[in-house]
Amino acid sequence: MKGFIDRLFTPGFAFRYRKGQLPEKLLGGRSARFVTSMDGPNVWYTLVQRRALHTAFVSSTLGFVGFAPVRATTFYGLGRMDQRSRARALRDVERNADQDVRAIGPAALPRLALRA
Repeated sequence: MKGFIDRLFTPGFAFRYRKGQLPEKLLGGRSARFVTSMDGPNVWYTLVQRRALHTAFVSSTLGFVGFAPVRATTFYGLGRMDQRSRARALRDVERNADQDVRAIGPAALPRLALRA
């Protein structure tokens, strides 16, 4: 996924360098939600790894090009989930997607597509 994003968020499309200034964020005005799953527990990811993936992706990737707010949905212990828990997790993803679309309003839907 990182390789895909690195190839997509290129200078001139996602950001623009300005001599002597911070890069200009060309994808501002957009929000994002990303969904991740992990086999390990939340406590391990938070205390030991300090939520490294989330921190880097939100601030150093999505924030760098202008996305805000950025929301995350994370499922922990995926390998130990039973079918009922997995079905509940998928319903959570669907509910979050529905809420996100409602929050931006139907008029904004045509603007959702990233244009190269």
